Amino acid sequence: NVDVDLVSGTIGPLAYKRSTNSGIKDVTDPVEHFIISVRLTNLSNVLTLKYVRWHTKNTLIAKDEFATAYKPWVAGVASWPVGGLTDTAKIEPGKSVVDIFAFVAPPIGSQEIDISLPVENLIANGFPLGKGQRFAFKIGRAFFEKK
Repeated sequence: NVDVDLVSGTIGPLAYKRSTNSGIKDVTDPVEHFIISVRLTNLSNVLTLKYVRWHTKNTLIAKDEFATAYKPWVAGVASWPVGGLTDTAKIEPGKSVVDIFAFVAPPIGSQEIDISLPVENLIANGFPLGKGQRFAFKIGRAFFEKK
């Protein structure tokens, strides 16, 4: 029912927005991050999907070819990466949304990163899709090399 594409990746400081009692603040985390843009497309002709942003939960997995794991950037519901979704999104049939999530950047020696994202962040008719299942991607260094 859904197609997930990694659109782009880059290494660098992570710019994000944080909602506070006094308004929305621009923040930059100076730590180098592996920042990924992802497109989710609803392939259903009838079902509207609800997408809970991946960066709000600590369920993202990234490992390199040496099995080194990289910590995901998890900010909860009151923060979001610049260019990413600000809240849970509805994806109408045949439509797409683009979101952003990030991990601590892998070192120069890492040439390949395996990314795993939980399917259950997508919900149809009030029920998570694919409980316990994951979207898996193998990404070569050229995809995210610092430009």
